[in-house]
Amino acid sequence: MKKHNNKIKTLCLLLFIVFSANSFAFKGDVRAIVKRPGKNELFIAGEFKTLFVLNSLTGKTIRTFLTPNGAVKLAFTNDGTSLLAVYNNKLMYLDPETGALKKTIAGNGFFIFNEGDYIVDVHRFGNKISVYASADGTLLFSHPCAFSPDFVCLNADKKELHVFSTEQALVGDSAFVTSKSMKSVSYNTFNSSYLKQQSDSKGVSYFTISLTDQKVSSIKTSPYSPSKGSFGSAFNFYKDQLFLLSYDSFYKMNSSDKMTPIEFDESGYSYSAARSADGKYMVQAGSKKGFIYNCETEKFTPFEFGKSFNSPYSKDIYANKDTIYMLSKDYSIDIFTTKAFIIKKTFVNFEPDKGKFAVLYNNGFTKKEARDKEAEIINAELKKMNLPVIDLETVIGKDDVLLTIFNTVEEANSFTKTLSDARLNYITIIVPLES
Repeated sequence: MKKHNNKIKTLCLLLFIVFSANSFAFKGDVRAIVKRPGKNELFIAGEFKTLFVLNSLTGKTIRTFLTPNGAVKLAFTNDGTSLLAVYNNKLMYLDPETGALKKTIAGNGFFIFNEGDYIVDVHRFGNKISVYASADGTLLFSHPCAFSPDFVCLNADKKELHVFSTEQALVGDSAFVTSKSMKSVSYNTFNSSYLKQQSDSKGVSYFTISLTDQKVSSIKTSPYSPSKGSFGSAFNFYKDQLFLLSYDSFYKMNSSDKMTPIEFDESGYSYSAARSADGKYMVQAGSKKGFIYNCETEKFTPFEFGKSFNSPYSKDIYANKDTIYMLSKDYSIDIFTTKAFIIKKTFVNFEPDKGKFAVLYNNGFTKKEARDKEAEIINAELKKMNLPVIDLETVIGKDDVLLTIFNTVEEANSFTKTLSDARLNYITIIVPLES
């Protein structure tokens, strides 16, 4: 009877794999997290159509729905009635209860601000910005730029927009650094970036524009380049200072427009970053460690994934006044305080019987001997689980080879870790499958 049941399970799995292989339109990482204003709901999305909604107190999934596209950025309108989702240069307005699409705006590079009044589309190749009302997506105005714009940030009262250029060559006094950073005793990412930037004669241009009457300041320059777009970046006004945290550097700029590097001996590359809702804190996370920065005291509180947390690299962070939610590549969410004390750890899963997780493999080797070694590792694990083996020779060059499926993301993570520990060379990725 047991062998017969195993055969039935194997046959059902084969049928599910064949059916499911075409049921997801997007494959890729989990990417974004945001909390709904006024409710204990966390929204999680990625490069796939499924959007998860979790109870922020219990960490349990309370509903899921399919969106028209994936999402790499999420934010809410002020009243919480519309979820803003950015994917492939499009901005979607979604119903947070059902996922129904209300409106789509095509653009270039959207900057969305959680519970903010404005949305900004940055036209890096069109040298202009377009400002929309976040409540309904109405275009308020467009403004030309004398440079290629890279990122924008709002001031503390959200009445002015600061527009920064991509990195560019500077000439004359504009390229001169008045106060140079000294080389740190031990290597760290920020200091290395400062040393390079203060002698490369490059920097950024920027101006300020009023969002009420479109008055524009003169264009100014800085010999530093916090210009990495939105990847791993967070920009924050606190009191009279602007803080700019980017992929490999961290700056503050005072009311006189003087930009100063912020040193931190334990700094690393930023994979995700955020500002707290009140602007008091900034949070950065990388591959193994991160920090919480108090903009009032200008003090760092470092944390390490391997000790305080048990996660692979971070993908996104949402921070309200006193609680931080960190989403990682393995679909885990670490919930902790602004003092880096863990409150809870949970995983993004479906409700029971509502969906499963697929493990995909990138069959990238060109030589058969290398593919055979990869297949040996994969099939050894599949056989232990009484699952069908994979013939990599029939899917050469495909980056979405479906290996198997699991009920929970923890099971999928365990399987991919086993493959990694067995020295599988090419990457695997976990994606959700709606039932």
